[in-house]
Amino acid sequence: MTLPATRFAGLSRHAAILVLMVVGLACAGLLYVALIHVDAVSDPNRGSDREMYERVVGQMRQGVNYYDAARAQLAAGGYGMQSVFNWRTPLFPSLLALVPATIWAQAVLLLLALAAGALACRVAYLGLGRRAAIALGALEVLGLGVCFVPQSVVLSEIPAGVLILLSASAYGLRRPGIGQAAGILALFLRELAAPYVLVCLFVAWRERRWREAMVWLVALLFYALYFFWHVHLVQLHQSLGDHADARGWLTLGGADFMLVTAAFNGLLLAAPLWVTAILLPLAGLGLLAWPGPAGLRMALTVFGYLALYAIVGKPLNGYWGAIYTPLLMPGLVWAPAAFRDLFARLVPASATT
Repeated sequence: MTLPATRFAGLSRHAAILVLMVVGLACAGLLYVALIHVDAVSDPNRGSDREMYERVVGQMRQGVNYYDAARAQLAAGGYGMQSVFNWRTPLFPSLLALVPATIWAQAVLLLLALAAGALACRVAYLGLGRRAAIALGALEVLGLGVCFVPQSVVLSEIPAGVLILLSASAYGLRRPGIGQAAGILALFLRELAAPYVLVCLFVAWRERRWREAMVWLVALLFYALYFFWHVHLVQLHQSLGDHADARGWLTLGGADFMLVTAAFNGLLLAAPLWVTAILLPLAGLGLLAWPGPAGLRMALTVFGYLALYAIVGKPLNGYWGAIYTPLLMPGLVWAPAAFRDLFARLVPASATT
């Protein structure tokens, strides 16, 4: 199947040169960041966030209230409990506590990941053909491979990221009902899904789908009420002796933290950081080149999160990248078509003939 034209097919020669230069500079800059990167050192007495929330869920299964269990474990790990953002919203832990063992929730996550990957491959098949769909299937096995890691379901960013992939792919297949349901559920599982919801609201407004935009606005309103209720309950469980983290959340991690979050991409997490430094600009290029609303939605989401993480996030929060990294893989399968159109603009039509 001949690769379809991308957004870059209509660029001028100078614009194509500029895009290629930006991609080259981005690869070079991120490679430099990867080479000088120093891994954040965690407190051995605290353990990981995953282990802490696993203990919270374990206490909830024994009948302990979520906020009591969270306070006990946050205090034991030395977390700064003055910040409400160190207290996760209660819906996701409560859902995990409903099942007798985490392995059952892990099985649900795997099924959800298979469904999201299948929809993404279907979108690739319709846009690029069978080979691209097969390639994306292999890439999504890598990208969603973290779902096979035992206890990974405890990190709410992982199921929220799977839901965002499911939502964006459903929109690509013109199934807005599924897309909205998955996006709203992702928001209520983890507030970090809010940028994706805002992107969906913007796309609905841009395309004048007023009913859909209204649904997103109502969802945001209900989530705001839910979050303020959560803040109130957190305040009831805080005390004057609670301390705050010295660094806060506005750490201005820049390209380094962006790269760390992009590396939290399933099984690619085991690869050297320089691999992500090369793949990230290629995926971004592919998403920008992807014509149609599906590509626009995914591109705005990925670049929105990258901009956000350049400002917000602590060095040990690299797993936040699980929210958006599943969307990088569709960008990679569009990268060859993007390069074809860019290089075609460098050669005059007469010379090509």
